[in-house]
Amino acid sequence: MAKDSFDKYIEHQVKAFKKLPKRVRDEINERLTIYKASFVTAMEGCESPIEQLMIVHLIDLEQELMKSLFELGKKFEVYLKKQEIVETENGKRFRLDFSVECSIEEENYKFAIECDGHDFHEKTKEQVTRDKSRDRDLTKLGYTVIRFSGSEIWKDPSRCVREVGSIINKTTGIDDFYQKMIVQMYER
Repeated sequence: MAKDSFDKYIEHQVKAFKKLPKRVRDEINERLTIYKASFVTAMEGCESPIEQLMIVHLIDLEQELMKSLFELGKKFEVYLKKQEIVETENGKRFRLDFSVECSIEEENYKFAIECDGHDFHEKTKEQVTRDKSRDRDLTKLGYTVIRFSGSEIWKDPSRCVREVGSIINKTTGIDDFYQKMIVQMYER
């Protein structure tokens, strides 16, 4: 949906909201207050505004993944974690900005999502070398590493998280499950 049409849609829905009975509007506003509080709680421990922007959208992604797997009738578990500490076989310890772990039909998948602010990741050759080494270590631990620059996140955090979702769907086979389901529907 183009930005202009999305803005028009929102404007239309806000007008429709104002026409709802007061009791219904109050109930919606109460739910939104609780929803906002859950976002603020989820942000605890985030170390930067770019991490805060990502968690807002990653929460929705976690729900979408669970909904997709439920609809597909798969046995699954999905966990979104923030600031998880992982240790390599040689004793190196890393703090992941975020991780998503999926268990689907006894297959396990791990994704490390890194938010790279300029000050800590892109200023010097040493920082770039450290991140590349870290990515290799995480890959050895079974993680698919997904990195975004701070500018990418700041500009469009929802696009970044859509990309995370696309990578997860492709890697875990969720896309393939949906394709098979569609084919089966049309073969009937």
